[in-house]
Amino acid sequence: MPTRMFDHYRHVGLLGENASCERCHPQEGPRVGATAKKCSSCHEKDMMAENQVVKTFENLTAPGLSKAAHGICIECHRREATNPEWGKPDLFRCATCHRTPLTHGNAVLEASLEGVEAEVLQ
Repeated sequence: MPTRMFDHYRHVGLLGENASCERCHPQEGPRVGATAKKCSSCHEKDMMAENQVVKTFENLTAPGLSKAAHGICIECHRREATNPEWGKPDLFRCATCHRTPLTHGNAVLEASLEGVEAEVLQ
């Protein structure tokens, strides 16, 4: 399943560097994200920045959008939201993306970004 984090068409089509599926996937078995080579086999650290979730780049694969947003994107957007040239997109707040607000979501997220445990109300 394509994600915004990994653009299969760009890797295979536009860049023109992948001569065949086997460049990234094994000959036998399904050709899906789970069987693909790790991103770091080609990219090393050129496309990733260390963040709260990813401290090492070994065995890193393209995550689904949810995992990417919650683990990688939020930290960067939180940091960039303080940049006056970039503006304040508030993309680190749950309700910016989630249409049905979670009663405790923003409090939990903001507390976790500050390194504080928040009380979760169910």
